[in-house]
Amino acid sequence: MSHYDEPVAELPLASISRRAGARVIDAGLLGIVGFALILPFMIAAVGLPEPGSHGKDTSVWSGPAVFGWILVVAILPFAYEAVQLATWGQTLGKRIVGLRVLSESGAPMTPVQAVGRAAVNNVLYLFGCGVGTVMAYLWAIWDEPLHQALHDRLASTVVVDDREYEDQ
Repeated sequence: MSHYDEPVAELPLASISRRAGARVIDAGLLGIVGFALILPFMIAAVGLPEPGSHGKDTSVWSGPAVFGWILVVAILPFAYEAVQLATWGQTLGKRIVGLRVLSESGAPMTPVQAVGRAAVNNVLYLFGCGVGTVMAYLWAIWDEPLHQALHDRLASTVVVDDREYEDQ
């Protein structure tokens, strides 16, 4: 029997603590990369004192600079997750802690599922000011039997312990 024929209930589901660890790693990486990408837009928006300006603030919050900053904040987390999940079924954080996202059937998720999962996650973060993200993850604690977070439910995915999954 291949892994893809297994009932989902028999898959080695990932623990909440390892999922949280993977998310913390991913958030840290996104924070570092995001800061590096946003810094030029922030400098352009706020401006630097010009030589000889005697400390006067000559900066202007320019539309393109602010738009670039918002674009990075909105697009980077979505792209980071969607591309990696669609390609490998794991983000870097999940790879480090040994997790993988699969379709509820136990098969690798489709690119549509990966994009949908990442989109739900990103929308909850952006429009819920972080509260939506916390609620989505808390959902996984009381969800039975698959411990799916809200984005897993909506995308029909499960997170499994990749180390145990490969040993089966």
